Amino acid sequence: MSSPNTTSPGKGVPSLGEFCRTEAKASLKCLEDNGYNKSACSALFQDYIDCKKGWQKLRKDANRR
Repeated sequence: MSSPNTTSPGKGVPSLGEFCRTEAKASLKCLEDNGYNKSACSALFQDYIDCKKGWQKLRKDANRR
């Protein structure tokens, strides 16, 4: 997962865009490099999905505090 720089107001949790920036950029670059052939980028899409799940858990835990 990417290292967070920006936090959501009052929560101390990075925004999704900051938390998964590396994964998002990699998946978009893959699409561009492969003529928008989604099947060629499935591993990178899964990395982004996994990162997003990690962010959602972090966010949920922060909201419980």
